[in-house]
Amino acid sequence: MGCDIHAVLQEFNPQHNLWVTILKDVFPNRDYPLFTFLSGVRGNPGPHDEIAISGLPADFQVDAKGEHDGFQMGEHSFGHITLDDFLYKVKERNTNPDGTLIEPSIMSRFDNPICKKCH
Repeated sequence: MGCDIHAVLQEFNPQHNLWVTILKDVFPNRDYPLFTFLSGVRGNPGPHDEIAISGLPADFQVDAKGEHDGFQMGEHSFGHITLDDFLYKVKERNTNPDGTLIEPSIMSRFDNPICKKCH
């Protein structure tokens, strides 16, 4: 069975009291080391892996057709993490005890707005 990831970046709009999707398919490629990092699947999780919280946040909005922004939720496994926690964990995973960065970083393969904050 294949393994894919569909990441959604959202920000809270306090004026309308709802979450708004600002970026879909944050990680567009199939990348098993990333899956291990996020959820401990398709690999051998290390001490800084499995960072995502299982399930969806209670206020994640799915419409009556079982879709979120046109994506059919279906029978998938879900997890979530805040952007601040994600960025912290990326830096934690890629930093030696002496504070120097481990190269190459697991995130260096991605060219998107989230990962650019990591470098």
